[in-house]
Amino acid sequence: MWGKSRIALFLCSCRSFYHERCSWFQIAVWQLHSGVIAIRGAGIRLVLGSVMGIVMKKMMMLLATALAIISGSALTGPALAADMPVKAIAPPPPAPFNPWDFAFGSGIMNDYIFRGITQSDHKPSVAAYFEPRYNVNKDLQLYIGTSAESISFPNRAAAEVDIYGGIRPTFGMFAFDFGVWGYLYPGGQCFGGLNATFPITNSCAFGRQWFGTSDAFYGTTTGTIFGGPFPNGIPEPSYNTWNIGVGFTYKVFTLDLRYYDTNLSKGNCNAFTSDYSTTSFSPANITAINPGGFGSNWCSAVGVAKLSADLTAITNLK
Repeated sequence: MWGKSRIALFLCSCRSFYHERCSWFQIAVWQLHSGVIAIRGAGIRLVLGSVMGIVMKKMMMLLATALAIISGSALTGPALAADMPVKAIAPPPPAPFNPWDFAFGSGIMNDYIFRGITQSDHKPSVAAYFEPRYNVNKDLQLYIGTSAESISFPNRAAAEVDIYGGIRPTFGMFAFDFGVWGYLYPGGQCFGGLNATFPITNSCAFGRQWFGTSDAFYGTTTGTIFGGPFPNGIPEPSYNTWNIGVGFTYKVFTLDLRYYDTNLSKGNCNAFTSDYSTTSFSPANITAINPGGFGSNWCSAVGVAKLSADLTAITNLK
């Protein structure tokens, strides 16, 4: 456009100022030969040069300069940004300490063993519990809870329901659990009144159980060479119990494989548990508290597999 405007101006001025001389010429011959624009007249040749070529060269130079600036900014921009100091972002404040928590869970096992003695007649059992907790600090916890287990007792109770509470202190690598438990047997037939026991629990792998005297229903009227009779109630046998096992945990699930045993004889076990299912009679089973001679395997060695799920509100219900 610049070249055409310039040539048109030249022609007009020629006609204005040199009209007489311009009439001698044959004007306005435009030709394009290899990018060269020329005005031809009789005897005169003006070569304006490669106008379009110059324009294109200038445009190419401007484009190359722009590309160089852009590429230089792209290369140096991140480097300069990386060299700039970055202000550290402060971590979020810790969540406020909540002392309250509660645990709950359930389990299924091939045998419910308590203190070395089966509570389900060596049959499968299910269990569930709910336990509110209060953390005084990271080393001291108070708790109260309830649990229920399926059982098979002589009094035909529908289930065992436990009410318990206690304290769990921690001293370095040592953790303790001191608690009080009460046992209820809804639907069971009570003989000689309702008896409630509140033993101190422990989680030892080896323990000794001490008991007092049973009520009169379990008393004996026949003496043996070992002692008796005990019409007001038999002296419950004290005994040792132990277990050993291994547990595998995945997330909230635990598979526990454990071996249980006691040193109770079959005769004393029968007197202690009132095993209604026993049919095993032997003179070797006669003891001071078991004059009938029947023996029970409810206190014998047994292997137990238990699968349980345990959750807490703070850890699993966020």
